[in-house]
Amino acid sequence: FDTLTTTGTGVFTLVNSGAATFAGTLSLDGDLNQSGGGAVSLGANITTTGDLIHFTNGVTLTSGVTLTSANGNITFDSTVDGAQNLTVVAGTGDVTFTGAVGGTRLAVFTITSAHDVTASAGITASQIVQTAGSGTSTFGALNTNSASGISLTGSAFAFGTVTTTGTGVFTLVNSAAASFAGALSLDGAFAQSGGGAISLGANITTTGDVIQFTNG
Repeated sequence: FDTLTTTGTGVFTLVNSGAATFAGTLSLDGDLNQSGGGAVSLGANITTTGDLIHFTNGVTLTSGVTLTSANGNITFDSTVDGAQNLTVVAGTGDVTFTGAVGGTRLAVFTITSAHDVTASAGITASQIVQTAGSGTSTFGALNTNSASGISLTGSAFAFGTVTTTGTGVFTLVNSAAASFAGALSLDGAFAQSGGGAISLGANITTTGDVIQFTNG
């Protein structure tokens, strides 16, 4: 596909049993629903007007991609791979990654806005960023390999394991409760602030770096 445009609340539905490639921008006035079992190569930005963006099958990023749903939900039922940037702008919509993100390590993974964020199977990227979240962000294993590491800002958080290499830091600004259930192995500093309570049930290890909790 090259560019795709729908107006008048027009949806885009794709059922592909073979490979599908998106090379141009998708500007949609309705839902995007992909299924059919075929792989997807995504190298294009997608914008909807408050509508769902839903991929059932595995997605490989072929260039930097921004997904903007204007408060619609954004859902990936399978894996997301590719050494590219991925930016998700969901507004008050929920963001769900059911499969692992970054079997092939992503570059910069960014959530600019969302309500609930769920990535239970984990995210592997050079850098992981969340700049806003109004609900609960639930992460499985997080893994980065750059000095920028992991920087998360939002409301409530729930973490599995966290690993940074390459002197990567871990910065958390949580306005509501945050819980840590898995070990944190960090090659940079750990810094928490934001006013939210902390439930800590995991060991934290750094390589000579500060561990700082601002809140109780």
